[in-house]
Amino acid sequence: MNQYPIEKLVQNIFKYSGVLIRNPERISDAFIHKSVLNENPDYTGSYERLEFLGDAVLELVISDYLYNDFGIEDEGELTIKRSVIVRQSTLSNISENMNLEEFVVTGSGVNVLSGKERKSILADVFESLCGYIFLIEGYDQVKKFVLNCLKNEIHNLNSYNNFKDPKSLLQEKLQKIGEALPIYNTIKIISDDDDMIFETKVYVKDKLLACGKGKRKIFAEQKAAEIALNIVGRS
Repeated sequence: MNQYPIEKLVQNIFKYSGVLIRNPERISDAFIHKSVLNENPDYTGSYERLEFLGDAVLELVISDYLYNDFGIEDEGELTIKRSVIVRQSTLSNISENMNLEEFVVTGSGVNVLSGKERKSILADVFESLCGYIFLIEGYDQVKKFVLNCLKNEIHNLNSYNNFKDPKSLLQEKLQKIGEALPIYNTIKIISDDDDMIFETKVYVKDKLLACGKGKRKIFAEQKAAEIALNIVGRS
């Protein structure tokens, strides 16, 4: 890619979200996968720092909305509904709808259009774009971007009234069979490809039930609980 298609990217973002990127000069930073860094000296950084920022901004915008506009009082319900809105599958689907994969720059060994990393990369890119919009355009614009992009998930929140995440289901299952409440122990680890991920072990008393990993602490906990549910269900 000799010339990054900034104008087309800005048009895609505006068409989908109604947000006009007025200062797009560095927007390509939000789409540089780390695999390209060792192959092309023109790139000095990947989207990971923007992704880190965008993850926090995304959660803030949704938390702000749920707290102030949706009338939810219970902290547990707020957490569950936020996790429903910002789950990886949703973010990757939005990236697909915006055709963001067209703008991702990767190394020769990574194909964003296929493979097991596709969903993860597309979700990461959405978060990095949130980080960019926050830095360059400000909170009001990134709030508009997030709420417009996630409007369908927000609109359908009432259909999740009975939704329970794996952690809630595991706790209910253990209580039903007379066991103690689960205890989660989460640590940060670095994978072989230098990604920062979380590893969670879930215990009942001193007994290890399961272990899960994820790019966020909540994802790792939910994965561990999901695996533990299958184990408890067989016992």
